[in-house]
Amino acid sequence: MHQKQDQTIVLKATSSCTKLVPFIHSVAHSVQHFFVPRKNLHHVVSRFLLTSSTQFQCSIFEILLKIDGLGVVPSSWISGWKDLESEVLTRVGARNELEFAMAQVYGAVLNFHRNRAYFVKDMPFVEDLISDTATTIRPLLELCEISDLAIAECIEWKRSNEEQIAQIWDTVDLSPDDVARVQHLKELLCQDVFFH
Repeated sequence: MHQKQDQTIVLKATSSCTKLVPFIHSVAHSVQHFFVPRKNLHHVVSRFLLTSSTQFQCSIFEILLKIDGLGVVPSSWISGWKDLESEVLTRVGARNELEFAMAQVYGAVLNFHRNRAYFVKDMPFVEDLISDTATTIRPLLELCEISDLAIAECIEWKRSNEEQIAQIWDTVDLSPDDVARVQHLKELLCQDVFFH
């Protein structure tokens, strides 16, 4: 890809791409990396559970765990989900869809913390970008050397995509036991010296 002079290119990637940032940095030092997190990661786990179930009419995470349990065919032949955060899935020892979803979410976050040196500091939360776009997007635009005149376009894009944005916020309530389990696994992962 060729970049024109004074042109800013923004590549949006999934959060699981946080592990790729050091490799990108090694070949393109001038690229800036942003990680815009959610305030409540339990909601992200919940969202994963909701979308993995509704998208496939059953939980793809549960299916992959059952296939692996049979030991006949590796689940990676069917889906790449397990490959995205295989390191954390192994450490968590995911036995159910909650733990599988948790490994996906926290794997990306832990890779972000591990590679923090390559990311722009003090990024806003997704919730703040949605609720107060004009204020919170300004520093992002400045970092990308994009004029403040683009703020109006950002707000207009948000208005024209309200239905799609609302779907991002759809979650299922995790039971108190599920919240406790996710928190416990998170604490175990954070204590792991490998991630420091």
